[in-house]
Amino acid sequence: MPRAPDLALHARWQRRLQAFEDFAGTVPQFCDQEQVSVASFYQWRRKLARQELVRQATRATPPAFVALQVNAAREAHRDEVSIELPGGAHLQVPGDNLPLVQAVLACLLEHDAREHDARRGEGGDA
Repeated sequence: MPRAPDLALHARWQRRLQAFEDFAGTVPQFCDQEQVSVASFYQWRRKLARQELVRQATRATPPAFVALQVNAAREAHRDEVSIELPGGAHLQVPGDNLPLVQAVLACLLEHDAREHDARRGEGGDA
C-alpha cells in the first residue's frame, strides 16, 4: 500500500524551491544554508515540476469518460467487455463475470468523480 503523502514536507519544499529563485548563490551553497542534500534538492525540484505539468495538463484538457464498448466477438468462447480509456488504453474484462465488470466500472466512475471534485476545489469548473 502506498504511503500517504506528507503535505507539510511537500509545502516546505515548495517554499524552499521558491526561495532558491531569489538566492544569489549556487545550488550547493543554498543546500548548505538550508541543511539539505543537493540530491534531495534536485529530486524535489523534478518531482514538483512533474506535478505542476500534470496539473496544467489536467486544467487544459479535462478528462473525458469514453463510452463503454461491448465487444460482440467471441474470444476463447467468452464475451468480453472492452473499456477504452482516455489516452488510448484498453481494458478487457471477461463479460461472464458481472461482479468484476461492475467493480471495474465503479472504480472508474469513482476515480472520475474524485478528479472532477479535485478540479472544482482548485478553482476549475464550478
